Amino acid sequence: MIKLFKDSFGITYYNIILATPLVLFMVIVSMYLGFSKNTVDTLPEMFLSIFTLWVMFGAFLAAWFFMVKKAVKNSKSVFIMDEDQAKASFNLMKEIPTGIGSYFLSFLGFLIIFLVILILWGGIVYNIGQSVIGGLNLDAAQMKEPIASIQELGVFIDSLSQEQLLKLSKWSFLIFISNALFSFLLMLWAPEILFADKNPLTALFKSIKKLFVKFLKSLKLFIYISCLNFVLSFLNTFAILNPITYFLMMIIYFYFIVYLVVLVFLYYEREFCEENKE
Repeated sequence: MIKLFKDSFGITYYNIILATPLVLFMVIVSMYLGFSKNTVDTLPEMFLSIFTLWVMFGAFLAAWFFMVKKAVKNSKSVFIMDEDQAKASFNLMKEIPTGIGSYFLSFLGFLIIFLVILILWGGIVYNIGQSVIGGLNLDAAQMKEPIASIQELGVFIDSLSQEQLLKLSKWSFLIFISNALFSFLLMLWAPEILFADKNPLTALFKSIKKLFVKFLKSLKLFIYISCLNFVLSFLNTFAILNPITYFLMMIIYFYFIVYLVVLVFLYYEREFCEENKE
């Protein structure tokens, strides 16, 4: 696993251009949401806006994940000159049309299925929490305003009774465990679509099966990713206090997202692709 982590860092370092589509897409989505907020007034316009976002995300995921797949495959090539490595990395941008053409419909289905699973999962977790833990029984005064800052969060917590604080802790733990399990089960879904099966529904079941075929390795990978995410989230709480450190943390976080996707795709490619078993 150590070699996997190290090689993923290398692939991300030599193909940092993978961050470019991600950053540009985030900017475009932010601009579009800001535009929609001021222009969408009717129900048809709202549905059109949601449809547009669905198409945008489907195209982006198809293109970007295909670029990552190509970067992973290119990592097996030997480049004598640094210029050749740089050229191969830059040529990943040329793969965007191919990725969209090959996987656009797959990721449109992926997004729909993901949303359905997320809603069902949330409903199951909520019902389990209500049955096992129970509600917080907040009164109108405690619910009158949304929590928008750390100070307001402190005031809200101080207003809770010991029983409510205990229930809040149990709810927090339940949500943490359910989110971790949800993320783990879907970890190999995207690379399954890219490397093996374009049908997002069958790819989902196949990817979950492969998780348990090599359960310990998959669990180690997930724990490693979770630990990195925890460290970055912890550092980010201090970074927001200063604009410069916040900007630096944003750069690191984008790099982390690229590294995370490369890591999962490289893990899948090495463990489950048939040509690597020969």
